Amino acid sequence: ARSNGKHPGGRPSRFTNALAGEICRRLAAGQSLREICRDPSMPQDPTTVRMWVISGQHPTFSSQYALAREAQADHYFDEMFEIADDGSNDWMERHRHGEVVLESNHEVINRSRLRVDTRKWALARMSPKKYGDQVAVAPGGSGESLRPIVIMIRTSAGEVPAVSIGGNGERHISAPLA
Repeated sequence: ARSNGKHPGGRPSRFTNALAGEICRRLAAGQSLREICRDPSMPQDPTTVRMWVISGQHPTFSSQYALAREAQADHYFDEMFEIADDGSNDWMERHRHGEVVLESNHEVINRSRLRVDTRKWALARMSPKKYGDQVAVAPGGSGESLRPIVIMIRTSAGEVPAVSIGGNGERHISAPLA
């Protein structure tokens, strides 16, 4: 507070449940934290909000924030289909030799591709288990079995037991050779 007893005004930097709820609502609706913080009624610096999440002082907000980020990822996922399915500006009319000719608008098409690719990239990092590329490695998947891994440790005193992990995931410990 100022010496005259009035608050200096400006943007909020103190945590309130109402402010936290609005931040989570807007994140879930697809807004970025940077975009939210551009609003004069929100904290100016996204770091302020991130500190509320990681400080441990607001555990309810931390869990709500995590859920809002999951909902934000789902929003981006849905948005990708809208972008990909919107062909409204993919064609443009050109006048050539007195005729109207339709040509593809490569600038719009490439921009849409960039928007979808950016969302795919972000989703793979925001929620890798749900939206990331998954590579499954399973023994016998292509008719081949996995070779076992054998680890031998030698010291100045001689060999110590070897640990091997078989193709089926079983672990074996063998005695040192004499």
